[in-house]
Amino acid sequence: MKRKVKAVSGLFIVVCVLSLAVLVGLHYMNSKGLEVVVAEDRSVGVKMSGIHYSSTRDGKVEWVLDAKSATAFKRGERTLFDSVKLVFYASDATTYKLTAKEGTVDEKLGTVEVAGDVHVESLDGTYSLKTEILNYSSEMKRFETDLPVEILASGMDVTGTGLMIDIDRGWLKVESDVRAVLSDGAL
Repeated sequence: MKRKVKAVSGLFIVVCVLSLAVLVGLHYMNSKGLEVVVAEDRSVGVKMSGIHYSSTRDGKVEWVLDAKSATAFKRGERTLFDSVKLVFYASDATTYKLTAKEGTVDEKLGTVEVAGDVHVESLDGTYSLKTEILNYSSEMKRFETDLPVEILASGMDVTGTGLMIDIDRGWLKVESDVRAVLSDGAL
């Protein structure tokens, strides 16, 4: 049970850090005069490429965000990322990595969506989540997808369709077509 709570917490932290990194990274890069492209699409405010941003606290790196490009729209409510990779270093020394083909942060709605080969894993190999789209709502403090998911944990493999993770309540629910395989060591 502790592993599930740790895994859910790690996933929550990764998506929250991704949201924060988006906002802080755009502000920082724009203020440093990094490559800013004036787009022909009038709704686009700033478009940047080759994004690499990290955050440190008390001399320790907390997370590192890399993306091929980012597009911020003029109203400042939505930012799109291409080829997202986020590495988060948790306080318990666990390292998590999230990768996705793209990500969208909607600041007004308080939502984050990562899409395309979404993969979240602890680098120690104890936890992994795969799906095509993963949504996070800051208001509900909930992760959701209606698509197939695959969760691999030490001694347990779970597949199914639809996923809901409630951070406040500390539970994870696979909605339908659930198949769980436990290894001998997990029993």
